[in-house]
Amino acid sequence: MTALRRALPYLWLNLACVFWAGNMVIGRALRDYLGPGLIVSVRGAMSLVVLAVLLRFLRRDDEPPLREDFWRLCFMAFSGVAGFQGVFYLGLRYTDAINAALMNAAGPLVALALAYLVLRAVVRPVQWVGALVSLAGIGVILSAGSLERLARLHFNGGDLLLLGSMVLWGAYSIAGRAVMRRRSVLSVTALTSALSLLMVAPWGLWEFATTEPRFTPWVWQALAFIAVFVGVGALLAWNTGVKAVGAAEAMAFMNMTPVYTVALSTLLLHEPMRTYQLAGAVLVVGGSLLAALGPQWLQRLRRAPATESS
Repeated sequence: MTALRRALPYLWLNLACVFWAGNMVIGRALRDYLGPGLIVSVRGAMSLVVLAVLLRFLRRDDEPPLREDFWRLCFMAFSGVAGFQGVFYLGLRYTDAINAALMNAAGPLVALALAYLVLRAVVRPVQWVGALVSLAGIGVILSAGSLERLARLHFNGGDLLLLGSMVLWGAYSIAGRAVMRRRSVLSVTALTSALSLLMVAPWGLWEFATTEPRFTPWVWQALAFIAVFVGVGALLAWNTGVKAVGAAEAMAFMNMTPVYTVALSTLLLHEPMRTYQLAGAVLVVGGSLLAALGPQWLQRLRRAPATESS
């Protein structure tokens, strides 16, 4: 039971990555129908309805007044919900899926850097090594195991936008843990979603008035999926994991998203699992575990000789 309790935060983080794997594919497809402002606005409105229903039945009565955390919640809404989503979907318009996955793989390194610079947190060498191993695993998957193919990758402005979205997400995760010490995960997710909708609604309305959006039945289905499973499910799962283990450890698992994308393609689309994909997945999983749990493992190894000598 104790082992399950320890593993539960990491299971939540991985569940968020499963949902984001679907978001990566759907977000890429939606760019031909809607602009990023409309995607974020409509998804946010639909997510907020679901969150309001959940909050109606699961709300806690012992939370502090909103004014005590208002500006922190505004920062979270701007950085992690409005800013991250807007910049992410905008970046997807100017790059391809391979480059997007590679920029997403930089998330753990960004989180470690932010934790060190902003929180003055102690970042162990083993955590940097784990993040780099995980990044190497993504490189193996993206390049199909070919250094020549990896060298041919070209980067553009969309890639910089996606890298910037990782910085925003890291800042959101760092701020979130402090706020969630006093508030429930559901409350923080709902409040930041509501505040972010106020921020992005003008962008969405501007796109609606100046472009020609195509709201087909498939588009509504795709928006409903990302609203429920990404805008609600992924955020709740991610915030639950961050509250338990912190931003730096949580971000180590972001590289699981491309791994789950490959796994879902194999299971649902019956695409073959190739050797290089399996090798890359092993590196990603190993690197993520090393970055998240490496300091704890090293501490236990140091304690073992002392225990035996006593």
